[in-house]
Amino acid sequence: MALDPGAGSRWDYRSVDFDVDPAKTKTFAAAFNATDADLTALRRRGGRIIHYHGWADPSATALMSIDYYESVRRKMGAGTTSEFYRLFLIPGMFHCGGGVGCDSVDWLSAIADWVEKGVAPDRLTGARLQSGAISRTRPLCPYPAMATYNGNGTIDAAKNFTCHTPSQVR
Repeated sequence: MALDPGAGSRWDYRSVDFDVDPAKTKTFAAAFNATDADLTALRRRGGRIIHYHGWADPSATALMSIDYYESVRRKMGAGTTSEFYRLFLIPGMFHCGGGVGCDSVDWLSAIADWVEKGVAPDRLTGARLQSGAISRTRPLCPYPAMATYNGNGTIDAAKNFTCHTPSQVR
């Protein structure tokens, strides 16, 4: 089995030896897998994380991002984690963008406001662009909160939704 990252065309799934090859992947796994929940050093440096994931991602399930975020919360505490790390899940969005969701989001302003002004993002607005025009907006809420329709007005406007944690949803 070829484990050289540049040798993609030489890799052949038929040659995998499950008794030997998994051990060969440990070097790559250490470099590419985001599994270390101890983000103490990042937090001490004043680092901030805005992590987003599309619920319709065909490559990697959003549950993987939730699992990682929850592992950070268990390791560092929920209150501490929310001081520097927010996870946003985007309904209908594919891998990093696309899909039918409201995937157009001003992430840069959100992280700049958090780092430079100390204003953590408690709600962002995502937009669905069709033919260059906004056809729908939705609030994006930091996990575990989710957007809930208020019952009045169009479902295509973020202003008609509120972010609620699951225990607050009616």
